[in-house]
Amino acid sequence: IILIVLIGYFELFGGANFFADGDPSVVFDYAHGNAIGNGWRPDKGLGISFFYGDPGLWHAWSIYTLWERIAPTPEFAFNFSIILLLITAALSQYYFLRKIVPEIGVISLFIAPLIVFGPLQHEFFFQRHWITLSIGTPLLILILNDYFGNPRPIHFFQTAFLFWFVWFLGSFASFIQLIIVGMLFAVLYL
Repeated sequence: IILIVLIGYFELFGGANFFADGDPSVVFDYAHGNAIGNGWRPDKGLGISFFYGDPGLWHAWSIYTLWERIAPTPEFAFNFSIILLLITAALSQYYFLRKIVPEIGVISLFIAPLIVFGPLQHEFFFQRHWITLSIGTPLLILILNDYFGNPRPIHFFQTAFLFWFVWFLGSFASFIQLIIVGMLFAVLYL
């Protein structure tokens, strides 16, 4: 799965980046390096906030902000984080397919990365907050399915970590949508 994703985005190794789409580039430009204001930029527009609920996620305690300080360049940090999230999305889809349709076998190795190369990739996937939703949704459904079958305390910790992941590596919008999906699944299941 990792190899398929890396081959699909081989242009990155030749100098291309995910800033080709306008939205991530603008969001990155607005929020880049703005740790003092926790993402508040009164000099851009009439004050654009990238605090939790917005795609920039460059508040002072963001994991992305820490990663950008460690990485050699901001472009490398952005590209690497997107590739890592896309690989994680493909892996979560793989485990989802293996659990839901166990007889699919090896074919799931080739079907799972399709989420990374889907038609909405240019609209949503190059914005990190939506990638976390595609990671969290199948995993939450698996956790809830397992919980309704045999409730154990470990489900609380799995769900808490998943919500933390979607909120702090994604956004508040992704977090709320994940809760809605979980509630809808619970209602349909019960």
